[in-house]
Amino acid sequence: TEIIAHECLAHMIAPLLAQFLTMVRTQSNSWANHLISELVAVVGETVPERWAISINESTTPAIVELLKNGISVSLHNLTQDPADRSKALNLVPLLLLRDNVPMLVPPIATGLRVGDQILFCGTADARSGLNISVNNSKALTYIVDGIEVPDSLVWRWVKGFLARK
Repeated sequence: TEIIAHECLAHMIAPLLAQFLTMVRTQSNSWANHLISELVAVVGETVPERWAISINESTTPAIVELLKNGISVSLHNLTQDPADRSKALNLVPLLLLRDNVPMLVPPIATGLRVGDQILFCGTADARSGLNISVNNSKALTYIVDGIEVPDSLVWRWVKGFLARK
């Protein structure tokens, strides 16, 4: 009875986590060992945090803005550090839900679409870094293209001045 109660609670609190756990049960031991090795390599021996994001204007405005402008954003981009795109955040995408079709440990090159839901696990710092990336279009543009978009008052004035010429 206690196990059933925990399953029900997991489905109510974190539906993507519950779906992930259900799918993992059908995988082989070698698959599970590979995933555990990857998680330990990324987050170390500490218990990782788990969280989910939905790709939409209210929760991931930077992703939606880039997608609307025809710029592709991939899962790989979400694993990059917004302070230094050559470094990886300590996180792993565990599940991607697209059009109610789950992808267990999706390929890192998977392009994102509005409506996608992604379950991650990782460190608290990685979660903070990801939060910056999905909410700040300048940070995400830097991650995707390597272009740092200056946004100081002086730069905006220079840009406006040059646009008038």
